Amino acid sequence: MLDSSLFSNIHAQPQVKDFLQTSIAEGKTSHAYLFLGDGSAETFEMAHAFAQGLLCEKGGCGACNSCIKVARLAHPDLHVYKPLGVNEYLLDQIKELLQDTELQAVYGGKKVYVLEDADMLGQQSANALLKTLEEPPASCVFILIAPNKRSVLPTIASRCQLIPFRALSDDELVKSLVQNSGASEHIARVALSACNNSIREAKEFFQSSYKLELRRSVLELMSKLDSMDALDILNATKELLLDAKAPLAHLKEVQAALLDEQEDFLSKSAQKELQSQQKRELTQAQRSSIIEILNIIRSYLRDALLLMENSEAKIVNEDYASALLYLIKRVHRAQILAAFERIGKAEQHIKRNVTAQVSMEALFLDLKEGL
Repeated sequence: MLDSSLFSNIHAQPQVKDFLQTSIAEGKTSHAYLFLGDGSAETFEMAHAFAQGLLCEKGGCGACNSCIKVARLAHPDLHVYKPLGVNEYLLDQIKELLQDTELQAVYGGKKVYVLEDADMLGQQSANALLKTLEEPPASCVFILIAPNKRSVLPTIASRCQLIPFRALSDDELVKSLVQNSGASEHIARVALSACNNSIREAKEFFQSSYKLELRRSVLELMSKLDSMDALDILNATKELLLDAKAPLAHLKEVQAALLDEQEDFLSKSAQKELQSQQKRELTQAQRSSIIEILNIIRSYLRDALLLMENSEAKIVNEDYASALLYLIKRVHRAQILAAFERIGKAEQHIKRNVTAQVSMEALFLDLKEGL
């Protein structure tokens, strides 16, 4: 019987929860699902909980070895994929997935494959996946996550059961994160603004002392830009990027533990491939940290625009209200809007693998000049 606590940490999407709970309880699950909604709609959280229910003999008890491993994303029959290419999935990622589907489940039950950002499946990757979606092994369940149906190739969408998620308002996102994690409302808003409203990433953000310190460093730099010369800015940017790398040490520890845990299940070649994948994940994590820096700057400037309109407006970075009030006395709205354009260009450079230091130095020097 399905444990009622399986989806207890997901506070929105009641219709989706009811449908998935019933599917597990009645043993009427599909081979492939397409979750339609971005990270702010709790799509990953739902996929994670659904995978737990599929892999647990009791439907998601939360206490067995299987559930504990799923919670740690260390279950050998749960495979979570993110695009490791600059703008799409690597074809090798999908080939690796397809090769794995031919193997028996380690625990003898189902195997679950979660593909985040399925809208980033390029033509080749999607076509490679398509045949398996058409004729899937009986033990395999695929959960694809994409913003909307239009963002996925029609041939992929037609092979999946579509699960639409309702978009959440800013206040609903904050409420969900507060309920799910115990964060204060202020910290919840800070974390969500740094993580593109992704509840999962926001939770990781505020639970990391490194990331909170990174935010402080970014906002300290922004609040002092007008009094800094070019050399000061270059030195501060260098320090900031060192702060951005700090969380990677923890990721390396997690990866090493995962490699040790799965060593008995993997061949030497598979271990080597896992190590290569982990290196790509580190690169992706570093890029994500830089994007978080850009989002923190955006939230700071967005607060400035709000205060220009209403000095009593509710802002995200309320702990930097004094610096923001000082900023809006010196600049015009057009200057802040131009700064947003510079940030957007910097983000495109980062996504195209332009060196982070070069991109961020240029950005802060531009912001100094523009603000």
